[in-house]
Amino acid sequence: MKTLPVNKAVLVDFMNQCIKKGIKYKLGAKVRFSTPVKDFLYIDCSGFVRWLLHMCSGVRIPDGSWNQRKYFEEQGYKQNPYAMVAGLKDNRLRIAFMNPVGGKSGHVWLVINGQTIESRSGKGVSRRRWNSPSLLNNVDYCFTITDVLN
Repeated sequence: MKTLPVNKAVLVDFMNQCIKKGIKYKLGAKVRFSTPVKDFLYIDCSGFVRWLLHMCSGVRIPDGSWNQRKYFEEQGYKQNPYAMVAGLKDNRLRIAFMNPVGGKSGHVWLVINGQTIESRSGKGVSRRRWNSPSLLNNVDYCFTITDVLN
């Protein structure tokens, strides 16, 4: 199984910095790969996932949730049924996708140990339970992207 070398301490640190600063969601808002948290206030879901994964693993994934889903599929990451794996407390990082429907934007988020890491409308960078109905009922793809993180 292909995996990313994510540094969990760095992941948690950057996530907490974004939450503490109150980084807000804005559709289309992107930052460069290594932009410090102090230098931005807005970011959309795919921009956040792209930025955060780069900051904690060095990987450079494409922008846009559709492109990111295609990337993880083509790179050979293990696809899993979201309802079966997202709630596991196994210290593995997963990425999940909601495809665009009816002209609306799609969504992408990370999940670890039953909690999301995401940037979302109305909340900005935040966390919630993996089985929030808006996620659980609409997820299209889920990939396990790390081994067990320490």
